[in-house]
Amino acid sequence: MSIATKTGDAGETALMYGKRVPKTHRRVEACGTVDELNSSLGLVRATTDEGLIQEVVLSVQKELVILMGELALRDDDRERYVKDGYKIVTAAMVDRLTDVVNDLEKNYHIVFKHWATPGHNLSSAALDVARTTCRRAERRVVALADSTDYVNPEAIRYLNRLSDVLWLFARFIETEAESVAKSQLNRPRGRSRRRSLKAAAGDTLLATATEPHALPEDLATVETTPLQKASRTRTSSRTK
Repeated sequence: MSIATKTGDAGETALMYGKRVPKTHRRVEACGTVDELNSSLGLVRATTDEGLIQEVVLSVQKELVILMGELALRDDDRERYVKDGYKIVTAAMVDRLTDVVNDLEKNYHIVFKHWATPGHNLSSAALDVARTTCRRAERRVVALADSTDYVNPEAIRYLNRLSDVLWLFARFIETEAESVAKSQLNRPRGRSRRRSLKAAAGDTLLATATEPHALPEDLATVETTPLQKASRTRTSSRTK
């Protein structure tokens, strides 16, 4: 089966169980923005080396699929959806994110002041892009809830808590980077150490070369040839 179904060529798409709606429908807009968020989180995983962040983000990406499934569901199909065995967003999922927030604030010594300025490094910048996308997804879901359509309240709470996690992750990355930069700044540079060793070696050689040495005792008994004597005489006259 081709990915190009052509069923959306007229500007419509299908919700869960086949109900077709315009692509501008609030549910489609909300679901699509969460999909953007999931893609942004993929970039986060691809740009960070932090195991904690990769682990949490991957689990969130899987849970966002559950959230999107709910958003693509018409109100009158909800009972059927649950009966068919599909998962929904739960308070336990939100609580897990809250635990991450508490852990980061308590144990990771995150430093931040005032309003965050994204772009400290690639990893933290990717996290801030994901965070702002998460905020936009949250607004779209709230807008859907403000209409006549039903939205699981835990879905809104989940997105709200996730944006907090992403904000703290970005500040954690920045704090770690600044800590590494300070330690490198205070550490003597390897190049300077090499120059110092070279200079010390040069001083040692110079001291050895200029240190007076006793001449061999038998040097005076060495007889020179007439050519050597003449050479010494010419050298002596030039010196004078």
